[in-house]
Amino acid sequence: MRFEAVRQTPVSKLLAEPDCSNGCDRPEDDFHNAVWCDAAYAWIAECVGFWPLFLAVGEHDDDRRMTGYADRRPPSRVLFSWRQAPPHTNFMDFDAWHVVLNSVQFSSDDPHHPRVEPVGASWERRIWKRSWRASDWVRMARRQLTSVQAVVPELDLRTADVISCRYQVEARRLIESGFHRSKIFVSSLRRG
Repeated sequence: MRFEAVRQTPVSKLLAEPDCSNGCDRPEDDFHNAVWCDAAYAWIAECVGFWPLFLAVGEHDDDRRMTGYADRRPPSRVLFSWRQAPPHTNFMDFDAWHVVLNSVQFSSDDPHHPRVEPVGASWERRIWKRSWRASDWVRMARRQLTSVQAVVPELDLRTADVISCRYQVEARRLIESGFHRSKIFVSSLRRG
């Protein structure tokens, strides 16, 4: 764990590009899944002006589950939480986000660079709801679990209000990395 601000990186940039010179029918491998996601994230970047780092919005277990923290396997063993939206937060309607994901199209000519087909102005308005204030989004998140996500350009982890972790060893590592002890909540006293 590093004591710093974090940014999202396009996942496809971190993976080796497979050799599809003899044909590529978009197999379900990590690289092709990553370029599919990256195409949708590029659409967001075009809308908001930065590569998105996704945040769950809400206070319920279902909202936290969206982050992967509820999974009982690594690497999601620490959850950073903020009471107020971090700077440059853009909220989005998660229920409408599927339209963008379903609009990603692969070309047989270039299966390593998919693109998002136009989703239309009405869907774009439905996803972003630009006239809404942060309080409108929070109200929606309270009424409809897992209905709201947000994207930010980066997160300064040092500004988190609460840091949840599962094991004492993780709490010690966080403190050794410079995080303030009073912000750390250990949800399980099991040793890791």
